[in-house]
Amino acid sequence: MASRGETVEREAHALTHSGSAIRSYRDLRVWQKAMELAERCYRATQSFPKEELYGAVTQIRRAAASVPANIAEGNGRENRGEYIQFLRIAQGSLKELETHVLLSQRVGLATGPAAEPILADCELVPVTLELVDPDDSGVWERHATRALKWARVLRLSGQAWVQGAY
Repeated sequence: MASRGETVEREAHALTHSGSAIRSYRDLRVWQKAMELAERCYRATQSFPKEELYGAVTQIRRAAASVPANIAEGNGRENRGEYIQFLRIAQGSLKELETHVLLSQRVGLATGPAAEPILADCELVPVTLELVDPDDSGVWERHATRALKWARVLRLSGQAWVQGAY
């Protein structure tokens, strides 16, 4: 029987890795999900009024694009500490994105059907960022334990994923 630590490690690895060797940041499912979130934001802001082109549209798109960009940049860094710092920046960008989308809802720019999937992803991606192991060394086990304790596994596109605390 597997120990609790082994079980957490196995679950966390399944949630953050695509199942094959990580050769590039493009292989990280968290980067893939962040790219999908950015695409969703670009599509959602296409219907915003023209006068918001340099306001809410730019802010939402910039924050959304920053998430996968920081994951990728951190993955290309020389050491784990730098990678973790870029993951923290990505988390900050997610909170910034969430705030801009919430404000857009409040002022009537974003409707529920357009905003809700984005807000749901803003809750989903931060948990998985905690599960990324920059050097595949298993040092993230304590973070994975905490994240999995407050997360539930969902089936999205036929793959297990994590949704925020419930």
